Amino acid sequence: MPHSRCRTAVAVVPFLVTLSGAARAQTVDAPAVPDGEHEGSPSSAWWHSAYRASRDFIDAIEREGLFPYVKSFADNTGPAPGAVYWRPRLGDAGLSFYASYARSFRGDELREVRFGRIPHKGSRPPRRGDYEVLAPSEMGENGAFYYVTLRHRDLPSSELFVPSASGGGGSSIRYRNTEALYDAVAGYRFSPHLSAAARVGLLQNGIGPGDEPLPAFVEDRALFSPTGALSAQPDYLRAAAVIAYDDRDVPRNAREGDFATLTLARYADRAQGAFTFSRVTLDARRYQPLGSRRHVLAARLLTSQSFSPAGSHVPFYLQETLGGPFTMRSYPSFRFRGDKLFTVSAEYRFELTPRFELAAFYDAGKAWDNAGFSLHGTKSSYGAGFRVKTPKSVLFRLDVGHGSEGTRALLKLGYSF
Repeated sequence: MPHSRCRTAVAVVPFLVTLSGAARAQTVDAPAVPDGEHEGSPSSAWWHSAYRASRDFIDAIEREGLFPYVKSFADNTGPAPGAVYWRPRLGDAGLSFYASYARSFRGDELREVRFGRIPHKGSRPPRRGDYEVLAPSEMGENGAFYYVTLRHRDLPSSELFVPSASGGGGSSIRYRNTEALYDAVAGYRFSPHLSAAARVGLLQNGIGPGDEPLPAFVEDRALFSPTGALSAQPDYLRAAAVIAYDDRDVPRNAREGDFATLTLARYADRAQGAFTFSRVTLDARRYQPLGSRRHVLAARLLTSQSFSPAGSHVPFYLQETLGGPFTMRSYPSFRFRGDKLFTVSAEYRFELTPRFELAAFYDAGKAWDNAGFSLHGTKSSYGAGFRVKTPKSVLFRLDVGHGSEGTRALLKLGYSF
């Protein structure tokens, strides 16, 4: 499976680069004229004419509020082409409207609508991810914000790792996770570096089998019918409080500064309470230039601790996971799963030019249930990466990581952390 994914990723690189430039999801300079080609040459004239035409077309549809995007929206979805319809101001009330749709090449789908006083930075639509939306760097001004969001995700690419009977290695099986979220969010940006928010809403999940039935070891972490098949999962009343600090110089291509979010959440099973739990999550990052802004040491600490009352469990599809393009990069997505999680990552980043960057990285961490933390069972990975950037963002990156289960190559849009 890893080799086939690498071939697929490599095959779509030209498409992604072209679409990223055409859609101008990030600001890209006009292409340079190759040596030997002059403004009046047929090749140069054709290239510049096509580029200007694409720019004009994108500008026209963006003026109408339609923004094309290519971006993953959940673990393991891969690139997901889609579009956002964005109206930053409706009348004089200061309200905004946001609607998006995306579909990955693997068949995952996202539909989302937001309405209210949505935090944003002007004409560009806000980010898709929840935590990105609530970061103070993603807000254009201080003050209050409030909005409702309706989101539906259909994720047939969700995976569950099944250990082998011998205890060495194992394999992943796919299952389908459909998620519906109805949320109300309110918060305040106190300064360009500090914001806080509270959210409350209804979370619904539908879990279905994929090509293979789910294994017996998850039977206490999901609802099954008397015949052993999956049945409808409980609805959750989810409440959360988030505080975010962010003083990175360039949030999506940081060379200096700090970023941290602390989230306290409660998931209340509205049925029998068998899956009620609380969760505390800390995500802290530091970016330190090493004598020059071309040399940067980036470090990240991510920990999540879930606590269930006696007789309750965190359902397996809501457990935190390690592995994939953002944590433990030599392991596949969802490789490690548990009620509790701890991971650290460090990267040395060397900017060859403003557009190209090399990186060396090291990841370590573990996921576990119930027992207290210890270093026993900690896994690690290390490797190197290559990134293509603009001054404000990482367009895409290739990371190659090695760990105890082999070597993996990952081609992803966006930055690692």
